[in-house]
Amino acid sequence: MCNAAVLADMAGPCDPKPPLPNMLPMIDPTRPSSRDLATHVALLLVLTLATSACATGGLSDGAPVDDTTNNGGSTNNGDDGCPASACDLGQSICTGSDEVQTCQDDGAGCGVFRLAENCLGADVCMDGRCTTGCIDADGDGHGNGCANGPDCDDTDFDKHNGKLELCDNKDNDCDNEIDEDDACATDCSLQECEPGVRECATGTSIRECRADNNGCGAWSPSMDCGGTCTAGRCDGCVDNDDDQRGANCAFGPDCDDADGTIFANAPELCDDKDNDCDNQTDEGNVCEADCSNSPCLINDVECVDSARVRQCVDNGFGCGEWGPATACGSSCANGQCANCVDNDGDQHGVGCALGPDCNDGDDTIYNGAAERCDSKDNDCDNQIDEDFADLSNTCSSGIGACRRDGTRVCSAGGTTTVCNALAGASSTELCGDNIDNDCDNQTDEGFDALGQSCTDGVGDCMATGRFVCSTDRRQLACNATASNPTTEVCDGRDNNCNNQVDEGGICDICVDDPLGENDSSSAAVATPLPAGTTLADSHCGAGGSSDRDWFNLGNFNVGQSFTVDLQVLDPGCSLHLEVYVVADFAEATVRTSSTLTFTHTVVFSGDQKLWVFPDANANSNCPYRVTHR
Repeated sequence: MCNAAVLADMAGPCDPKPPLPNMLPMIDPTRPSSRDLATHVALLLVLTLATSACATGGLSDGAPVDDTTNNGGSTNNGDDGCPASACDLGQSICTGSDEVQTCQDDGAGCGVFRLAENCLGADVCMDGRCTTGCIDADGDGHGNGCANGPDCDDTDFDKHNGKLELCDNKDNDCDNEIDEDDACATDCSLQECEPGVRECATGTSIRECRADNNGCGAWSPSMDCGGTCTAGRCDGCVDNDDDQRGANCAFGPDCDDADGTIFANAPELCDDKDNDCDNQTDEGNVCEADCSNSPCLINDVECVDSARVRQCVDNGFGCGEWGPATACGSSCANGQCANCVDNDGDQHGVGCALGPDCNDGDDTIYNGAAERCDSKDNDCDNQIDEDFADLSNTCSSGIGACRRDGTRVCSAGGTTTVCNALAGASSTELCGDNIDNDCDNQTDEGFDALGQSCTDGVGDCMATGRFVCSTDRRQLACNATASNPTTEVCDGRDNNCNNQVDEGGICDICVDDPLGENDSSSAAVATPLPAGTTLADSHCGAGGSSDRDWFNLGNFNVGQSFTVDLQVLDPGCSLHLEVYVVADFAEATVRTSSTLTFTHTVVFSGDQKLWVFPDANANSNCPYRVTHR
């Protein structure tokens, strides 16, 4: 209808005009470009109202926006007076790889998307927001903002734009085709790499070539070495079998570090080994022949034409191949000769072109059938499983403590034998039990210091022993036990075992002993010094005023001998040593300022007394040590 408020004075019919685009909500007075835009919009509005003969009753809200997301703002769904095209306030959407739009209030409480804004720098738009750098959730180096290009499926490492198509029932190269370009063929001329090869992806990361479902090589994701990578090896990896698995290895630990075909998630091989470390040997029918390209299944029968039949036979490798055509002697239809009496469908029996049947109730048993490992006489020669000479032989799985013994049994497909033993679980390596506890083909590794010398304590308390296994065998322990400390004295030793010698100025203090002066009665109070003992003492005072020390060596008879060591600990002192029996002088020595060893043959029976005294010009404090051997 005509807009009476604007055109009340205009006569005649109205010419319909297209609605005016709603540009007012796009104006943001804080943006210079928006202030310029406001001026142009105002002029455009005046001109349009002045020249239009008809209006729709209000300004258009602009192009509808497909909005299914509520980001926490007001919901505008038409029930609150807003048009159905209104967006949720606060919602943001990506309008390009690096453009974002935000839903804002149009002034009437309804949401409208503002002009798109570009992300800064190298940022890209994802999920309605600008973000920095490469968005690569699956680690294949492709994704939004990535230098290698986009990714059509960022949850699958094996799918990205430009990826080599693999035989895995996936669209690897993102071209909407699956397993095209003969991806499932055995031709690996286009493979990325040779399976088993490893190389440094960077100076600190490594990758390896792994076989895909076709057996063709494709690079694995790069793994951090935790250090440097040199010539396809992580430098800190402890790897004894060159599979880059082991201690501190980027690809993880190794359940058998003596065999490069055995590690976690390795491809299982038909080799009587637990290659993938799952405590199973040759599982998954890996010992069965790959018959994916065989033209038929063993024992299948088909009509070559209306009068001949043929059967699928074992090609010698466990797979099927068509045998020669044989005349039925009658008509052939649906894989059966008309005059053949065959109850088990193997086309062997009475009157059958392929021959008789010694067991017409089992299609795996007939004259001339390939012998299978299935506890049956398949070829009707009165022998069972005769082609499998190792059947029931003893076998084992696993190594070290994980080894378990078993016997060889028929494989699931009946074409070979497998070992029925399951390897045990590994445990922590123990010390000194001569068992390979962790099943890595090494015994008692990690305890290299076993039997080597060790010490316990310091100073005079130090004791020497050897490293032995701890009680729980999980580590080494020193079997030496330190002795108890004693009072520190001035003797050049760490008596109190605090890793200090003669500390506290102890050598500057002379503590006199209770022994008397130089007279015969003083020998009566001599300090006992039996054989095998050592005493530390000091002389206080100088010359004739210094004390004299007496030591009782014990009772000896004439002709016996004893040996005494006298060690002077202060080079400024000189000490003398004499031997008495009661008051009888027996022998004297020259003076010494270092160490003196004195051996005496007894001339008077009785208690042998040792007298130690300093020179007249000796220091006032003379520490020494005397030992009776």
